[in-house]
Amino acid sequence: MKKNIFLFIIAFGGMFLFSQTRQPAVAGKWYPEEKNELNKMLERFFDNVELSETQKNIEPFGILSPHAGFVFSGQVAAYGYSLLKNRHYDTVIVLGPSHHYLEDVVSVYNGDFYETPLGKVSIDKQITADIISRNNRFGFYEFIHLPEHSIEAQVPFLQYQLSDFKIVPILVSSNDFSLLDKLAETLIDIIEHNKNKKFLLVCSSDMSHYHDYETAKKIDLHTLDLIKQKKWKILQSDILQKKSELCGYYAFYPFTKVVKHFQNGENIILKYANSGDTMNDTTSSRVVGYGSVVFPQKKNNAFSLSDEEKNYLLK
Repeated sequence: MKKNIFLFIIAFGGMFLFSQTRQPAVAGKWYPEEKNELNKMLERFFDNVELSETQKNIEPFGILSPHAGFVFSGQVAAYGYSLLKNRHYDTVIVLGPSHHYLEDVVSVYNGDFYETPLGKVSIDKQITADIISRNNRFGFYEFIHLPEHSIEAQVPFLQYQLSDFKIVPILVSSNDFSLLDKLAETLIDIIEHNKNKKFLLVCSSDMSHYHDYETAKKIDLHTLDLIKQKKWKILQSDILQKKSELCGYYAFYPFTKVVKHFQNGENIILKYANSGDTMNDTTSSRVVGYGSVVFPQKKNNAFSLSDEEKNYLLK
């Protein structure tokens, strides 16, 4: 009996000993590395969110959120994530750009956990494995994930607002639109065939970079207007011509195709600011823009009858 208990402890302990965890890369640099300090910062951000009653009732399917240091972009990010309060999602798919590598691949983190100072979040390995199996340029390239902040910057907000959820971290390391189309098609198919799960999509992206305050604001408001009106082809053209700027555009491109399939209604701009606003320096000649946009869940407008109505028709 003692031998069996010992073997069980060894086997069970080994699950954690050999589990693969993505360690935080920018904790203590981009946001606090101490749990209580990080919690207090997030609490302050959420306390300062100001939304209309209509906006508070939006159920997100997708969120566009910035990924700079929290002192710069955290308050803007809190606007989108504030809508997750008292909601449940089984799986959160987080799409972000790789700032360090352009390997012409899509890297899906297929380890066991993703860690921040707030704890570990489980990876939805069923979904990550399914994505990887769909294309030979979809894979788990750990070196792409290790230094990257774009996904990491989203996870503490998710941890603060949600419980009992898993994530699918996807880093786009390619500007090949045909590959990104395949990624969008894959995500649509997987979500369609996992109706037992409730999904949330997050895209991590900042906006314009290193313009003066007024120029940045002009570029960013133009970009946000295109997003609000779902003018995706014009946005793509403007990005390529540098009339619009989204540092995570090659992650945002497949994101837009997925949300187009699963949501309807107006995309809602919840908050815009740039680092000139958050640092109280509107005279700066080098600011970075941040936007929080929500893509509402599609409402089920299918025809239905109450039990009373059904019984009446049967009679």
